[in-house]
Amino acid sequence: MESGVKVKVGSVSHPMEEKHYIEWIEVIANDKVYRKFLNPGDKPEVEFKIKADEIEAREYCSIHGLWKS
Repeated sequence: MESGVKVKVGSVSHPMEEKHYIEWIEVIANDKVYRKFLNPGDKPEVEFKIKADEIEAREYCSIHGLWKS
């Protein structure tokens, strides 16, 4: 059974308004990219059902562009 990796954007939830929202969240793990597209009104968080020792998380904001951690 695979474990999950949960990615939340912001210590306080990022706005998910019509003109200012997270367009997608992705993780890079095991030489693969896993991406989930979001829409205004969605929660700015995603859970990926993967198992990896190291991951890189990235998100794309419609106003502020690409962020990673």
